[in-house]
Amino acid sequence: MAGNRILIVDDNLMFLALASRALESAQYEVQTLAPPSAFEVMKRCMAFKPHLAVIDFHMPRCNPETLILILKEDPGFQPLVILGISTSHVPEVEQRMLKAGADHFIHKGTMASLQEAAHRLLRA
Repeated sequence: MAGNRILIVDDNLMFLALASRALESAQYEVQTLAPPSAFEVMKRCMAFKPHLAVIDFHMPRCNPETLILILKEDPGFQPLVILGISTSHVPEVEQRMLKAGADHFIHKGTMASLQEAAHRLLRA
């Protein structure tokens, strides 16, 4: 866990605060970005070089599917694991994130589920 960098991309400031606190308490180095544009996310990824990007599905200035495709296809961002997240429980949301290239998807819920998913994805 120590030394692993996580970038959280979401437009919900309360979620960003709670998620970063939860992941930092698990010894991850965390940066957040809100409200993001795809360009800002790519710029931050180049500078921060995260091992894991947590990307929300519903963001007004950023299409997460396009963003995931760009991050997964550009070798400059590899190796990067992507965790898609959403408050939506519509199955199509999860399917769209995974089809775009997200490695895993979870519904926004407890911070323990976020910590668990990060731990599982980063040790794989």
